Amino acid sequence: SSGVQGALAALDSATEVLVAGYNVARATADYILSQQPARVSLVAMGWDLKERAPEDEGCARYIAHLLGAGDYDHNKALSDILFNETAQRFLRADNPHFPAEDPILCLQRDVYEFALRVERDQNLVVVHTINP
Repeated sequence: SSGVQGALAALDSATEVLVAGYNVARATADYILSQQPARVSLVAMGWDLKERAPEDEGCARYIAHLLGAGDYDHNKALSDILFNETAQRFLRADNPHFPAEDPILCLQRDVYEFALRVERDQNLVVVHTINP
């Protein structure tokens, strides 16, 4: 996925790499705030690294808002997301590779109380849960 490719690329230059979605957004923001980094980059990877994906951009705006940078309107974000082709691919339910319930599950905010850190472990890339 685009997120995986972005995380792998970020490992080459970032001090720390976190991956997030709406379901771990608050825990991710809480962890970032606890670390007090000098700089935070939020990157919305999009669909297949070619198309903008409002779900990625909305999640990045939500995390930025939780970090104290900017406003966030979840109802507007949901509207932008659900009427965009990236969500419609799933909601049409005409392809078994795109389950219709995926957007419903992915757009739930703050379900889990852990953040996700990506690290290299010898020849592997591993995602670890971390508690804020």
